[in-house]
Amino acid sequence: MSRQLVYKFLFWIPALLLLEEALRYAGRPGDFIGYVAAGEYALHGKDLYSHWLNTWPPLFSVFCIPIYWLDSFSPFLARALWQLGSLWAFYHTAKRILFLLFDKKLSFYLWQPLFLLPFLLSFKYLLDNLANIQINIFMLLLCVEAVYQLQTKKRPVLAALFMALTLSLKVYTLFFFVWFILIRQWKMVLYTLVFCVLLTLPCFLVYGMDQTLLYFSHWWTEIAQAFPMIHHKNQSFFAAIWRLTVPVDAGLEIPTHLFHLSMDEAKKVVYLIVLLAGVYPAWLIWKKPEGEKNLLFAMPLFLALIPLLSPLAWKAYFIFLSPALFQLSSFYLDGLLSKWEKGVFWISCALLILSSEIFIGPYLSDLAELFSLITLGAIGIVFLSVYRLHRQYT
Repeated sequence: MSRQLVYKFLFWIPALLLLEEALRYAGRPGDFIGYVAAGEYALHGKDLYSHWLNTWPPLFSVFCIPIYWLDSFSPFLARALWQLGSLWAFYHTAKRILFLLFDKKLSFYLWQPLFLLPFLLSFKYLLDNLANIQINIFMLLLCVEAVYQLQTKKRPVLAALFMALTLSLKVYTLFFFVWFILIRQWKMVLYTLVFCVLLTLPCFLVYGMDQTLLYFSHWWTEIAQAFPMIHHKNQSFFAAIWRLTVPVDAGLEIPTHLFHLSMDEAKKVVYLIVLLAGVYPAWLIWKKPEGEKNLLFAMPLFLALIPLLSPLAWKAYFIFLSPALFQLSSFYLDGLLSKWEKGVFWISCALLILSSEIFIGPYLSDLAELFSLITLGAIGIVFLSVYRLHRQYT
């Protein structure tokens, strides 16, 4: 059997499986029920945050009104379109990543190692998003498309609109927005802030002035700042530190804390670690050498930071690692990684993938999450990305 035939086999089997799973999960409620409820509550004047699933900013519920209408017509059709859209969004994101980082066209690389390896490494998190009918792939697409519109098409206004939409709907892309500041894209940064303000206008039109202000106040004080989610399913860096330092059960009745800190004290520890770890790469990016290649080099790193630095990060959030996996896979295939870098790369990928239920069963998968193996895998990818940043910029 030729190598190309093997590559095509390794592409088409997972690709067809994703399509089958996308349509199969379209027959289930998933997190989509939260999107439908958000749209219903916004349309009918119900209290948005009386529904337990609604943890999103007020604009998200306005955004969900068309979803509610389509779901009212046909729940399966609404979910099937969302799922097929998610697959297209990943394809389009990969297309943009290959062009931005490597100046390659995806149509020529679908079953070549440059696409195939990161596609397989991202497969688990693609499946997680489809299984839960999540929005994260669309958020990733908007982030990458913003970069494409800014750097390739020279359209800072459109790029800012895409970025502002992600910030207004989910907020967690704030960690990626920092990258635009560090590379001094001031016009785009300013436009993004303006669009964030303008995107609140639909809320005032739908909810009215007083109710909109109440919703924003409630969301900020009761949801955005009230984030001590120590449960083992939460794989953010915050949760990993909480489970190590706070004597609170994480859902499996197995103690994991090595220290006895309060939740607020543990938060301060996280802030301190992030600050100390972030100073050097931030300085490198701020002082980066000139050139388009150097400008875009750190983009995958800041996308990978989104699930780690978000206070709440379910497994599906780690699809934001896929651009970093594309970049590191390219270095691996080109022989640019040293032996220890290859070791970190494969150990990190193993932690990210092998903790899945399909490999070790539900209980051991829960244990893996309890001890933050997915978080550790993501930290490994981020560490390697920072090291490559150091090699690129110095």
